[in-house]
Amino acid sequence: MTLYQSSFDDGGSILELVGHSLLVGEAGKLLEFKAEVGEARRIEHPQFKYTARADEFQGLQRRGHGRRRQCHRDRARHGQAAGAPRQRREDAAREDLRNIGPSYTFKLRDEAGQAREFQNYMLPIVQGGRWFMYSGTRDAQSEPFRYIRLPLDEDGRIDTWFALRQMMFDPENRAEIAARFAARSFGLDDARAQMRDALAQTAAHTLTLFADRGYESVGRFLESTVAAGEQERAADVFVKILQGLAWEAWALARERSGMAPLELNQARAQYLNDTLAALSDSLFYGVPVFLQLMSYEERQATVLQATRSPGQPLVLPGFAAAGAGRVRDAVHPRASPVRAAETERGPGGDVFEPQGDGCGRDLPAPRGRPARRPRHRPDRLTPCRNRPRQRFMMDIAQPRPSSPTNLPPEALPPRRHWLRQLGALDWLYSFALVLGAIFALREYGDFMDGYDKGILILHVPILAAIGWHWKAFRPISPPSPCCR
Repeated sequence: MTLYQSSFDDGGSILELVGHSLLVGEAGKLLEFKAEVGEARRIEHPQFKYTARADEFQGLQRRGHGRRRQCHRDRARHGQAAGAPRQRREDAAREDLRNIGPSYTFKLRDEAGQAREFQNYMLPIVQGGRWFMYSGTRDAQSEPFRYIRLPLDEDGRIDTWFALRQMMFDPENRAEIAARFAARSFGLDDARAQMRDALAQTAAHTLTLFADRGYESVGRFLESTVAAGEQERAADVFVKILQGLAWEAWALARERSGMAPLELNQARAQYLNDTLAALSDSLFYGVPVFLQLMSYEERQATVLQATRSPGQPLVLPGFAAAGAGRVRDAVHPRASPVRAAETERGPGGDVFEPQGDGCGRDLPAPRGRPARRPRHRPDRLTPCRNRPRQRFMMDIAQPRPSSPTNLPPEALPPRRHWLRQLGALDWLYSFALVLGAIFALREYGDFMDGYDKGILILHVPILAAIGWHWKAFRPISPPSPCCR
């Protein structure tokens, strides 16, 4: 019995998870627990109950960013294959390969039995010079993951995004945020009080629309109330209002936490845009909690395959013997009994066959015709009664007087050694086979054992000998593009 290492799998890694609240009106961390990959765990809260099961955990991962798509476009433009090892190495050299850290896949099943699958990353991933926490979700395994990007603030923390989500989606904060936005836009002058109040009402209504289904509900409102030619301009106005409201919500959150106020700049304005996009996507996340991986203890398991190979010691010697026999037959062809039993032709080109039935008896001839032996038919061949069958077959295999094998040796042309009969294309063909074997061992040798490597090496001389003595074999052999 032989054991093979077929694959790797997770051996029950321990994950330490923290659940951030996505509930309106309840901020902060809802729960902390440890989960083992492959085991289900019950998580309960006054507002929800789920069964969490971590199905897969992956440690350090290297992914390409930036130039992957450009590499594929360049290769397709030049007609190169996508799966060639050389192209893969060139793409890897041109891509910006980075370690994106561990990731884990888990399912949350509610009390009704409905499950939703998630894929979260432990470390943030940079996109466009900005850092995001990625979380994918899908309802069925046949669907691809849809990712939400949670932006990190200038201090590298994700808590700011959760605080802004609570401030903007909580109905108790909408009036205060809208009033601060209107006051910043028109000031506190009594002459502009009417415009300030109108803007505050519009801002509060915008927050209400946005808290329903994000940008989707705002778009529906514009389609139903604004003319088609003015919808794009109105959408820009609503986006600017949402950006101003997000800035006021951030300032209000820092003020309540006792933190110093911030000044608006280009980087913080971009952070607000990313925050609004993530807030809109979070409304379709599907669960009221976001599980963040804080630490882990990785445990790996190897998958072994047990096989019985009783004839393994005989395969390689048998393969070598068969190849050697094929080479010997190609180099030194043996005389065929069929060639020795050639018919004789007369001066006029007529075919005459020796008389007799092969047993020393002449066949009776019809009137006006010479005696003739009937043509040989294997299905009607019967041995002579006074001779054994083996003697009869040996008589047929004997060469005729006109056979070239009966010529004297000095009349035959001199025979050269088979190595001297090889030309430049023959040696080029062999050289290409050797290079192909070296390339295969170098690129894929780590995936072969000694058994596979031995078969690969023995193929080189066997294919070379077949290609030397059978030219028609070259177009279907591996080095055929260069040695036809």
